[in-house]
Amino acid sequence: MDLPEKKGLDKIMDKKNSKDIKNIKIEYYSRNDVVENYDKFRFSGAGGFYEDSKEKETVEELLNKSNINRNVLLLDCPCGTGRMFHIANQENIKIHACDRSYAMLKYIKKNFNKKFSGNALNTDIFNLPFNNCVFDYMLSIRFIFHLPDLEKFLGEAGRILKKDGVLIFDTINWSPKFLIPHGKILSGEMFYHSAERIKNVSARYGFEIIDNSHCFILPSFVYKFIPDFPLKIIKWIEKKNWVKSFMTKTFWCMKKK
Repeated sequence: MDLPEKKGLDKIMDKKNSKDIKNIKIEYYSRNDVVENYDKFRFSGAGGFYEDSKEKETVEELLNKSNINRNVLLLDCPCGTGRMFHIANQENIKIHACDRSYAMLKYIKKNFNKKFSGNALNTDIFNLPFNNCVFDYMLSIRFIFHLPDLEKFLGEAGRILKKDGVLIFDTINWSPKFLIPHGKILSGEMFYHSAERIKNVSARYGFEIIDNSHCFILPSFVYKFIPDFPLKIIKWIEKKNWVKSFMTKTFWCMKKK
């Protein structure tokens, strides 16, 4: 049986411009079979489990460093399969979720019914149906590298966050896809946002960077293929300070002034 991912990539390969690719990706991640198998396919094996756990651990650490309080409102956009909902186990957080995929929203309602107490809305970061200064926290994980418009993202995040509200998102530092001609056909177009640009744009939109965390010496899509023993060596290397400048991903934690 073909994996759901393969069929989606075949369709993307047939497209010739980024607009078509974007539309196909939205359609692809709205398929029930893709959504139901997403976590298993993306984070299978020892390496995939490590990648999933490391991302969740990093987000939780950044939330703790931002002095998260109880009884807060958090927006997860896009929420995907609800991977970050684990934080509700440890903190009294009311999570609201947004995603372009109805299938993703259906999935989280089915699998996180007891944990999920907020709204689940079919929208994206550029069309958030919330008033100004509503949320204490906002997460946007595995998403920003799909966006060319960092300004619009930070502008909308700043609008819906309260004063001293915290925004956490991740960016790609490098990927072999950047070096491959027409590499965007592999999984859609990816955008690199330098640390300097993130600092400048975030300051312009009223954010102060609290902290950041660098993860993964290899591209994320590689980890699910790594067996246990080589993974132990990679994890040992990733703990070394000198390797930080080679990490492929950075998680950012910033506060709205």
